[in-house]
Amino acid sequence: MAVNNEANEEKNEPIAPKASAAGINGFEVKVPVPSDLFGWSDTFSPINAQYMTQAIEALRQANEQNTAQIRQVMKQVREQNRLLGSVVVPKVLVPKIDLPRFELPVYSSQLSEILEELSETIAGIRESINKILSPEVFAACRKLGKFIPENLAEVDDDVTLKQVLALVKEDGIPLYVVPRSNIVRDLVYSDSAIQRRGVLVECKELIFEDCRGALNRISSEYALEMKSFILSGLDAAEAGYVDAAQALFTNTLDTVHQNFWGQDVESRRIISNRVEGAELPEMIVNMGFRDTFVFAPIWHSHIRFWKNKGDEIPAKYSRHASIHGVSRRQYKLENCIQVLMLVTSLLVYIDENERNSDL
Repeated sequence: MAVNNEANEEKNEPIAPKASAAGINGFEVKVPVPSDLFGWSDTFSPINAQYMTQAIEALRQANEQNTAQIRQVMKQVREQNRLLGSVVVPKVLVPKIDLPRFELPVYSSQLSEILEELSETIAGIRESINKILSPEVFAACRKLGKFIPENLAEVDDDVTLKQVLALVKEDGIPLYVVPRSNIVRDLVYSDSAIQRRGVLVECKELIFEDCRGALNRISSEYALEMKSFILSGLDAAEAGYVDAAQALFTNTLDTVHQNFWGQDVESRRIISNRVEGAELPEMIVNMGFRDTFVFAPIWHSHIRFWKNKGDEIPAKYSRHASIHGVSRRQYKLENCIQVLMLVTSLLVYIDENERNSDL
């Protein structure tokens, strides 16, 4: 089964809007800090009363200022959502609060140590909030509708965005639109990549059903054409012809991905050129939330493989190995399921872009 050569690839025209970058239409949102965040006055009763009054006032002013700011930004987000049908998840930052300088009394050597530790704790909180997306943040994103697809919006409340994104960025498991929420939960709670691949196999019938359902909701012209090839592969997979299905899914993914980028060969090469051990490309890091869920796992599946250089055929799904290293090591059920999810996610994403651009 042939794929486009390099000459043909560079002549392709884009068939859908390019992925939006956070720097283009993203927002930086500062979360208001409640006035009672540092409500430990009983613990620190020796602290100068005047200082505490000033500190509380500083926190109150910061809270009011940042609450007004976040309301304004979220108004802009809702308007963008209405016009474009796509929203970049706001970046969550903790505001800097300038507390008044506190002069320690003479007797306060122990108190000084306590306040120093407290200062370090506050700094750690600020840093951690930017690194760890909590269940509360995930729940807030769910309420905003289009930040996350429906299958992720229904996942257990104790699952964090950080956990979900790790599956996408580190394991390359596609989670955009498919599979259903209880399978996502099982993947998150699995202890290893081997266990997660086992979940894909155990849930194959449900994943096949989810992909077929998502594909059958497609309505734009180009996506409808490509959908027919994926459904043919899905018929083969359900009939037990996994090798044929994996080959068709891989070639369809290749074609759709190349056509998506069109003349923007550089962007396509960034995503389709992954080196073992490389960090996620800056281009994907800067993408919006929705775009990351689509293109991070595609990048992950493009691990370099040179058979003529003696590279071992990878056991995990690899676009290059599926095309250039047909073998029992590469062609197997879990890899077939993974590329089915990859191509389904991408095609649904393109269909959504095309339909939204017509609004």
